[in-house]
Amino acid sequence: MKTTFLNLITILAGLVLFGQAATAQDSANSQRKESEFVEEYLIPTRVMKSDGAVTHAGNLLAPYVGQVSTSEPDVTVFKSSSTGKALVLLDFGKEIQGGVQI
Repeated sequence: MKTTFLNLITILAGLVLFGQAATAQDSANSQRKESEFVEEYLIPTRVMKSDGAVTHAGNLLAPYVGQVSTSEPDVTVFKSSSTGKALVLLDFGKEIQGGVQI
């Protein structure tokens, strides 16, 4: 009886461990699936609205490849005050949507 009980415990433990290994493998495989989504960088086509103290808003329309720096000569500056917020509304020329996966 003792041997049968130990065999049963061993079989159940093996099934549990096998199930956990299969679940971990399925999880790893699901993370490796190719995405159907496309990553594309878009440049705005026009400034639709600019409000408040915004200088050089047109610079947001220029293609830019590189590292962002605070020493750039032609940066867009947004200055909000107690009377109003600085804002720019950009048109990208196409309908877009995105998301963030955390």
